[in-house]
Amino acid sequence: MVQNNKPSFEERLTSVGEELLALPQQGLPNITREQFARFFGVLAICGNVSEACRRAKISRVIAYRYKKRSKAFSDAWDEAARVGLLCLEDEARRRAFQGWDKPVFYQGEQVAVTQEYSDTLLMFLLNGGMSEKYKHRQVTEHAGSVTLNRGIDLTRLDEEELRLLRTLADKAGFAAE
Repeated sequence: MVQNNKPSFEERLTSVGEELLALPQQGLPNITREQFARFFGVLAICGNVSEACRRAKISRVIAYRYKKRSKAFSDAWDEAARVGLLCLEDEARRRAFQGWDKPVFYQGEQVAVTQEYSDTLLMFLLNGGMSEKYKHRQVTEHAGSVTLNRGIDLTRLDEEELRLLRTLADKAGFAAE
């Protein structure tokens, strides 16, 4: 059996902790280990930087400064955001396959619940997972000739330029109108 030697997301976050805690000495505000953990945890769950900052009580400006100055912070941020996207994909799959309960109202009162599914999410998942088979294809065929009039003002050309233009057009197979 092949073992995966790649450290887990939690192990990578722990390993960057000491570097992150040294950043205030580089002119950045102090952020506690708990704030880092909360920021990356929330980012991994919801994928939303503003929400992660709000819950960790870190300003967005400071978070982006840390991201810019620290490779460890930037790498942890990117990994948490990637995990957040995987969570969104899981939710899209759930909605596409299992659906959700949608209340039915009559005269302002809920009278029933129907099961709803998302064909659109299913199409996106198929396209993402098997794009060669399910990608959107559009084929446009044209027969005949196309004449383009780009509104070129030939009155600005002198006789020599017009003669040269006619010669080039003849060589290219353009018919004079």
